[in-house]
Amino acid sequence: MDHNTYNFNFTEHVNDIGDVDRNDVTEYNPESDNIADKQGNDFVMGHEEDGVCSTYTSFLTGESQIFIDKGKAPVVNDFNSNEQTIDVEDGNFLTDDRFDYCEDDTVPESVNDYYSSKVSHSPNGNTYWKPVLPVNEIPVKGTMYSSLYVALKMYKVYASKAGFSTRLSTIRRAEGDNSTIKYRYILCNKSGSSKLAVVDTLDDKHTGSSSRKRKVKVTNCKARATFKYVENTPNYYLFDFVEEHNHPLIQHGNRDFSKVSRRLQYPEKRYILRLSTSNIGPSNAYRIRSLTSGGQRKGHGNVADFMNFRRDMNQYIGDWDAQMFINRMEKRSKLMKEDTFVYHTESNEIVLAFWADEVAKINYSAFGDVIAFDATFRSNKSFLDAHGKQPKLVLTDQDPAMKVVVNNVLDEAHHRLCMKHIMDKLPVKIAGDILANTDLRKRLNKLVWNIYLTPTEFEEHQRAMDSRERWIPGYFRELPMCCLMKTTSRAESTNAFFRRYMNPDNTLLQFIVCFEMAMDDQRYMQRKFDFETMTSTPKYMTRLPIEVFAAKIYTHEVFLNVSQEIFKGDLSCAIKGIETGDGTDVYVVRHNEKVKQYVNDYKVVYRKDRNEVECSCINFARIGFLCRHIFCVFKFLGVNAIPHQYIQNRWTRDPIPEVSLKLQTRYRMFTDHREELFCKSLEIVESCASRLRGDVKKFELFVDKLKSIQDEIDAETPVEPPENNNSEVFKDFFDVSSPEDITSSAPHDTRNKGWGSKKRKIGAGEKAVEKIKKNFRNYNMCGGYVDHDTRNCALNPKNIQKEKEKQRQEMEKKKQELVKQLQ
Repeated sequence: MDHNTYNFNFTEHVNDIGDVDRNDVTEYNPESDNIADKQGNDFVMGHEEDGVCSTYTSFLTGESQIFIDKGKAPVVNDFNSNEQTIDVEDGNFLTDDRFDYCEDDTVPESVNDYYSSKVSHSPNGNTYWKPVLPVNEIPVKGTMYSSLYVALKMYKVYASKAGFSTRLSTIRRAEGDNSTIKYRYILCNKSGSSKLAVVDTLDDKHTGSSSRKRKVKVTNCKARATFKYVENTPNYYLFDFVEEHNHPLIQHGNRDFSKVSRRLQYPEKRYILRLSTSNIGPSNAYRIRSLTSGGQRKGHGNVADFMNFRRDMNQYIGDWDAQMFINRMEKRSKLMKEDTFVYHTESNEIVLAFWADEVAKINYSAFGDVIAFDATFRSNKSFLDAHGKQPKLVLTDQDPAMKVVVNNVLDEAHHRLCMKHIMDKLPVKIAGDILANTDLRKRLNKLVWNIYLTPTEFEEHQRAMDSRERWIPGYFRELPMCCLMKTTSRAESTNAFFRRYMNPDNTLLQFIVCFEMAMDDQRYMQRKFDFETMTSTPKYMTRLPIEVFAAKIYTHEVFLNVSQEIFKGDLSCAIKGIETGDGTDVYVVRHNEKVKQYVNDYKVVYRKDRNEVECSCINFARIGFLCRHIFCVFKFLGVNAIPHQYIQNRWTRDPIPEVSLKLQTRYRMFTDHREELFCKSLEIVESCASRLRGDVKKFELFVDKLKSIQDEIDAETPVEPPENNNSEVFKDFFDVSSPEDITSSAPHDTRNKGWGSKKRKIGAGEKAVEKIKKNFRNYNMCGGYVDHDTRNCALNPKNIQKEKEKQRQEMEKKKQELVKQLQ
């Protein structure tokens, strides 16, 4: 080993030693590995520690560039030779006659980012790059492999470590035996030449046209490997091997951009599909995946790859959308006998589809007293065939078509119009600024929303309202549960709920998958609320025995309302008088509110023999639980339990059968067993990793065990299973395969309210309301509500002065024109 001292200057290529002037570095002694400045002081601890250098910097000698990395072996680049000797992967460094050979488990990442190949120059001036790898990892001609797959895998592993991607080329088969591949070629992915389109700019047809800007990624690289078949054996051997490339190899820090690293694995595909059911596109899916996996370099693929996978999904559906949707629903109906699916086509175009699963039917049987229909959708007899009974009340807007449908199909139900839609039209019906400048709106609201007025009383106050028997609450006061819904806002909120899972661009097949995910989440929340009700006790307000009884039978949300009625009956109500009769007692209950302020008197009729009670406020008929006036009488009589006939099943803790909450009757019952095992494996690995975070050594052993298991799996299953192909992944996700024949197509022209165009149509009522909000304001200078402000008010002194000046200029102009005419 040469122990002479080399003079050098600090290079600009790498400077990891801080703010040190490179002119201060004057000499380097390989024997002591010290770097001294002009004054002879060691500004870098360059002496050896356990046989390796302790600092990292780079500098130029008269003949070579030397790299010293803290904790790593020195590396020498000889600039006088045609080849630059660079460090290699896996810590195996090339030797130099001035340095001892050494190995390390890691390679400086900063070095690997720039140097992973030898660069050589041919006599004709061409530059070639040769991968630098340990000798045992470089393919050797004549090496025998047990199968073609093993041979190809070896070369792909070599390419991945060397820093280039591969692609399969042509094959040559044996003469007379097409099943046997005699030669198999695998090339560098930059092989071949690009076909550039020639555009004649002088040609008129190309004038003004712009060609697409493309990037040429092929360089006609000749690096390749050829494997030849060994007769009468399954073996192949490396027949030809070209190692040199005519392009730089991928830097170590950019290996995640290679095609091999970007190829999406099943976890990424599964991730994209699952997030799509929550209206999360591929771009956001990539960002979320990057955050959860520890960065962009940890996963596979980039944004473009995620978007291309979504494109492949749309192509998989293609023109088979409606047919795949029908096949999927019919398959589900056959497996689940209680499900109902009906569709109708016109000219092979699907125009109507209705489905209801078992859980939906159970829910309707328990909560189907009042339903709201959106005017966008058509109701038919399939609804009655599926559910078996008609609702008591149907709520719609003023769509005339819905009126005909309800009267013809749901003829036993009461048809009610949405109050909000009608009240929003007041600005159109009432002229001028009466609504803005008077209390007419307040008085109308107090009248029409009054639930205590009978139809006769309402007629005495107002007779000019059309169709009032279809929307005024007083006309429905005798109908059970009439006050559950007065507007279609619940239906509109349901639309907003579904928009979190789907969008107008979804196909029919995507829509049904997103719909099932929404239903699954909704039913999960139902189970969650039921669990909280069963495992907790609400807070009492009075501690009366009847309140304790109510807490045991009602859900928490309903109990809050019932408890409030019990509390008001105890605190704000008092019995004013009692009238007794034959088995019937009539109690007059005074209703007070806000510091004993008198509100009204109500009559409570109690029949002892039948244990029946009735109040003039008809709260039970309207909502489904007893009022404060009855609870006041119950306290007076010492009744500690609510009679069973006044306990509506819909408000209790178990209104629907327990079977509806089982997984077998929910949407995700068709989960593939492979999917269950996949989720279970992730759960086990995450659980173990969570436990071992506190012990790094055990964590490392755990990772080593996983790697050994991975190696065993790669050896036993060397080929990627066909189940991970895109088409199979889509088939498993949508639970339907591509149909052979198409008998139904998707609707071509749809006119859905709110979805048909980018801008929603605004009616006259909304326009009038917006006009009032925007134009009319209380302006002190004019003394009332006007449609202008200070800037354009005619009474503004500045505007008066401007108007006078404008008039003066017009008069001056007329005078000048008159003078010209006289001349």
